[in-house]
Amino acid sequence: MIKDEIRIEDEIADRLAQAIGFVSDSIPEIARKLEVAKLNVYRYVAKTRTPSLSFCKAFCDVYGVDFDWLLTGKSNPKERGYSSLSEYEKTELLKLISENETMIACYMRNDTDYHEPYVIKRYRHAKGISRKVMFNLLLNAMAELD
Repeated sequence: MIKDEIRIEDEIADRLAQAIGFVSDSIPEIARKLEVAKLNVYRYVAKTRTPSLSFCKAFCDVYGVDFDWLLTGKSNPKERGYSSLSEYEKTELLKLISENETMIACYMRNDTDYHEPYVIKRYRHAKGISRKVMFNLLLNAMAELD
């Protein structure tokens, strides 16, 4: 079992190194944006230190990398856009919008005191979607409704 855990950590480190290669920022720039020591980022890439889940999530949110791909290797490294959603996922998203139209419209216009309505946050967390991607999905879905 320990051998499997080490292998999984190595696979995550490999994918993290691959994802760092996707971005145009250097390791010091990545460290600055994520507010971590650059030595830590170098150690993650060299596999001498295991990246924390919070670092992985922050990296994915800032650089638009799919969190599920980073952890499991499944799906696509880049986060999906609206056009790549399945018909079921599009229907589900459009249903969420239609059921909460007023609240979501206020959120999209930034006319609310709430940073993110609970229904959006709950949906986003269930799907493992970053805030930035969720906002873009909502924009595209609302444009399709018009």
